[in-house]
Amino acid sequence: MGEEEGRGVALRRGLIGLTAAIVVAAGLAPAESVQAASPTAAAVQARYGTLTARRSIDVRKLPWSGQTGHRQASRPLLVPDQQSLANGKRLAAVGKTGTPGVPFSRAPRSNVAAGPLSMVPPTPITTFPGVSRAQQVAQLGANQDEEPPDPQIAAGPDQLLEMVNSSGSVWSKTGTLIKLFDHNGFFGLATGLSFSDPHVIYDPPSGRFVAFNPSVGSAVYLAISTTSDPAGTWTVYLVASNAAGIVYDQPKLSATTDKLVIAWLDFSCAATPCAFQGAETWVIQKSDATAGNAAARVQFGPTASQFGIIPAVELSSASTAYLLYQKSLSLQVVLIDGTPAAHNVTWTEQSNNSSWTGSNPPPDAAQPDGAPALNTGDDRLVSAIWKNGGLWATNTVPCTFLGDPSTRSCVSYVIVSTLGFPPQPIQSGTFGEAGAYAFYPAVSLDSAGNPIFVFSESSILMYPSVVSLAGTGPSQTGLVLHAGLESYDSTGCGWRNRWGDYSGAATDPQDPTRVWLVGEDTPSATDPCNWGTTIGAVRFTPVPKVTSLSPDNGSTAGGTAVTITGTSFTGATSVKFGAVPASGYTVDSDTQITVTSPPSPGYDSASAPVRVVVDTPGGTSNDPMGNVPLFTYNAPKPAISGISPASGTSAGGAIITVTGNGFTAATNVGFGNP
Repeated sequence: MGEEEGRGVALRRGLIGLTAAIVVAAGLAPAESVQAASPTAAAVQARYGTLTARRSIDVRKLPWSGQTGHRQASRPLLVPDQQSLANGKRLAAVGKTGTPGVPFSRAPRSNVAAGPLSMVPPTPITTFPGVSRAQQVAQLGANQDEEPPDPQIAAGPDQLLEMVNSSGSVWSKTGTLIKLFDHNGFFGLATGLSFSDPHVIYDPPSGRFVAFNPSVGSAVYLAISTTSDPAGTWTVYLVASNAAGIVYDQPKLSATTDKLVIAWLDFSCAATPCAFQGAETWVIQKSDATAGNAAARVQFGPTASQFGIIPAVELSSASTAYLLYQKSLSLQVVLIDGTPAAHNVTWTEQSNNSSWTGSNPPPDAAQPDGAPALNTGDDRLVSAIWKNGGLWATNTVPCTFLGDPSTRSCVSYVIVSTLGFPPQPIQSGTFGEAGAYAFYPAVSLDSAGNPIFVFSESSILMYPSVVSLAGTGPSQTGLVLHAGLESYDSTGCGWRNRWGDYSGAATDPQDPTRVWLVGEDTPSATDPCNWGTTIGAVRFTPVPKVTSLSPDNGSTAGGTAVTITGTSFTGATSVKFGAVPASGYTVDSDTQITVTSPPSPGYDSASAPVRVVVDTPGGTSNDPMGNVPLFTYNAPKPAISGISPASGTSAGGAIITVTGNGFTAATNVGFGNP
C-alpha cells in the first residue's frame, strides 16, 4: 500500500464492524470433574515467612525528572518454548490454525448461538491521552525508552493511576495530569537495573491502591498506598530478589477481604534463550500491609506446570482468592483460602479438562504501509476478574472467518461459575473482525454485571488503535477510543516491534456503571517508534427492547398517540414506524415512550403492519428475528364530497365522476340503498 493510501485510513474508517461467535455451556462439554485431594498440599507446598524489607515513599515529593543510572529494558516475549511459539506463529500466518468465527458479511443471528446479551459499542464518557514513550523519555530520561508499555489502570474515588513499564502517572478523572513519576525512585531500584510489566489495582474495601512490579535484574516489589490518594504516601515492600539470573516476568495481582495475592513467572536468563523455571504465587496478609507493618506471607512454587497463572481481580467481597491458568487443553481453576497470619492457607485446584480456545498462538498483526507485523503474543490468559460467583478471563487466539482466507487474531473470553464445586465453565466466546487483528484484551464488569472489553486492533487499513466492546452476544460495531496515527515500527530504533503485553480495565468505585480503560496506540503521525496510551471511561448502554404498543393501530393519516412500553429507552435518538420517523416523541422513562404516529406511506389506504423501532446509543430494538410489536394503519372510511353530473337518465350508462377521499382501497360503488 502506498503512503497516500495508508495514512489516515483509521480516522476515515470510523466504527469497526465486529462479529462474535458464542459457545454456550452445552458446547463446552467439560469432562467428568475430579476433585483434587484435600487441599492439594502434597502437590503445591506452602512456605510461610514475613516481608520485612520495606520503605515509605511520598509520590508528591518525587522529582518530575527521572533518576539516572538505570538501563533500558527490551526482551522477547518470554515463553517456555520459543521454538514452539515461532512454529505456531508460522502456522497461524499461513492459515493452518484458527477457531471458526462467523462471517463479517453479518450472517443472520439465527446462525449464531446467542449469549445473554448483545455485544454493543459502549457509550463513551471521556477519553484522553495517557503517557507515551516520547513523553516518558523527555521528562524522566533515556532509561524510559522501553517497549512494550504494558499499560495498566486503577480507578480510585477521585483519581486514576496509570502504570506503564518504568513510570507511574496520576490523573484526574477529567484528564488532568497530576503527577508523573519514575518507578526507579518510587520502588527504590538499584542502579543498573530497570522495570517492566507493572500491575496496579484499587482495593475498595481498604480504600488503597496496590502496585506490583518486577525489575529486570531481578527483584519483585509490592507497594500499597496509605490512603485513597495515589499521589500521597505509600509503603513499598521488597518481596523477592536474586542474583542468579532469574527474571521475574508477567506479574499479576488481586486482593480479597483479608489477603493480597501476587503471581509471576520465573525464567532463568543466565543463558539464551531464557528457560522457564515455574510460576510463583505469594499470599500476603492484607491487614499487615495496610498498616505498613512487616507482613506475614506464604509462598507457593515455583511450579513448572502453572505457566501463565493469573489471580482474578475481585469486584465483590470474598475471602477466597481465585486464580486461573491453562494447562495443555485444560482450564485450571485454583481457590486459595485462609490467611498467612493464621498459618491456614490452602490451595485447592480443579481441572475441567476442557479448553475453550485450543492451544495455538495467534498470528501477528498486520499494519498499513507494509510496516512489520505487531507481536500479538501467545494464547495465555492476560486478564481475569471475579464477581458474585462468576470468573471471567480473556486471551488472544487465532480465528477464521467465512470469506476471509487468512487466519486472524481474535479476542476470546470464558466465564466460569464458582457458585458450586467444582467450578465449571458456563459460557465462552470469540470475537474479532474479518480482515483485521484484535489482540491483548482486558475485561471488567459494571455494577449490573455487564462485561466491557478493551483491546488493540490493526489491519492493512487500520493503524494500531484502542477499541472497546460491551456484552457477550452477536456484535456489529466497536467503539474506537483512539485511532492510531501511524504504523508502529521500532525496528529502526533498535527494538523488536513488541506490543502489549496487555491492556487494562477497572471499574469506577464511585460510579460502578463506569469502567475505565487503557490501551496502546500510535499517537504520532511522524514517529513510528513512539507508542502511546489512551485512557477512557465508558458505560454499557443496553440495546432497547419494545414489548408492547397501546394502541397498536391508528389512522393512516397519522396523529395517533401511542404509548410504547419496553426497556432501555433512556437517551432514545429516534422512533420509527416502519421506515418513517415519528412526528414527535417523549421519553417518559427508561421503560416508556409516548409518540405520535406519522402518516402511513399509503396515507388513505390500509397497509401491512409496520414495526415500531426505538434507536438509542446502545443500538436498535429492530430485532432481525422479527420479535418486534407491529402497528396497523386503519384505512379511513370513504367520504364523498361531490358527484358530477348529479343526474342522468333512468336507462343508465352515464359517466359519473365521484370526488372525495378514502377511495384507494374501494371494493364496490353502488347507487341507491344497499
